[in-house]
Amino acid sequence: MMRHAINTGKWFYALAIVTLGLLNMYYGVYPYMLVPATGVWLPEFMIGVYVVGALFIASGVGILFGGRTYLSAIVLGTLLLLILLIGHIPYEILGSGKSTFLTWENVLKVVALAGGALVIAGLVKEDQNTHSPGVKARLISVGMVLYSIAILSFALNHFLYVHGVESYTPKWIPFRLFWAYFTGIALLGSGISVLFRIKLRVITMLLSLMILIWIVVLHIPRILVSPPEYLNSEIASTCLALAYCGTALTISGLNRHGTDSFIR
Repeated sequence: MMRHAINTGKWFYALAIVTLGLLNMYYGVYPYMLVPATGVWLPEFMIGVYVVGALFIASGVGILFGGRTYLSAIVLGTLLLLILLIGHIPYEILGSGKSTFLTWENVLKVVALAGGALVIAGLVKEDQNTHSPGVKARLISVGMVLYSIAILSFALNHFLYVHGVESYTPKWIPFRLFWAYFTGIALLGSGISVLFRIKLRVITMLLSLMILIWIVVLHIPRILVSPPEYLNSEIASTCLALAYCGTALTISGLNRHGTDSFIR
């Protein structure tokens, strides 16, 4: 069962990455969370947009179909970390002049994606790479720390901006404020679980289920009614949720010490 969880999580994550790359190519712009608000830290010329899109597609396909899973995940994780180091973080610290916790949200979205890529790289079967179990365990550990930091930040956002979260919840759902707080608490517990590996299997399985429910109840309906000018962002948000779901599902297949490796 745990092997199926890991492989299903890998597929969810990779499908999200491929779709983000296709959006990048189709619309000719970076995904909204991938660059700082002004885009000043990444090249604005079209070749840069298409190169990033192509790397996303190639990495996602490589993760999906095996054989190059390790290399694809490492390339993607490295790309995302470079974007953080030369793009988001300098902009938030030096360039924006009005950095707040909320403005860091897109930074943490990229952090979560990078964490997922590293976890997947660390879970590749032995015959796909020659790295020692120690290297793979470190990849998993770093990926889980990055993912947990992002999840904890999302939880804090739910508390700091609870009424914004409430307004984002479909109106047909009763007690929307309650669900905003409930989701924040669930994210907080999940982030702590991943960071300290407490009841890791059951909590990350529940986290993946919760995010999957969001996708069905919240994200897909928003895509269906979205005006054309917002469709790119709505699909990208859905892809992010699918990637987070996939990462949580992948982590749920680990044992407490993070040493299982079942990806084919």
